[in-house]
Amino acid sequence: MKVASFFTGCGGLDLGVMAALRLAGQQPEHVLMCEVDPYAQSVLRRQFPGVTILDDVRKSLQGKAELVIAGFPCQDLSRAKRDKDGMEGERSGLFYDLCDRIRELDAQYVI
Repeated sequence: MKVASFFTGCGGLDLGVMAALRLAGQQPEHVLMCEVDPYAQSVLRRQFPGVTILDDVRKSLQGKAELVIAGFPCQDLSRAKRDKDGMEGERSGLFYDLCDRIRELDAQYVI
């Protein structure tokens, strides 16, 4: 199963999902990850050697992935934020770009 990950952070969700897939008898393979933070990217390079790491979810992709893992930014939706911009906010609005990438990758499953 080919896996793409967006808003990956340091890859914690990815590690859990990959372990669960292996327990279910799948052979998951990361084909790409997307994370803007340079420190998180350095962790991903160490933990997932050889996986392509992109830094901008707004860029078009080529290729296929059966599963997309994503924890999109929700700062603009947070109850803790005084000025909520909602889904039109700079960060949370990236959800729509994620939807475009999911369509481009022709993913069957999204977590």
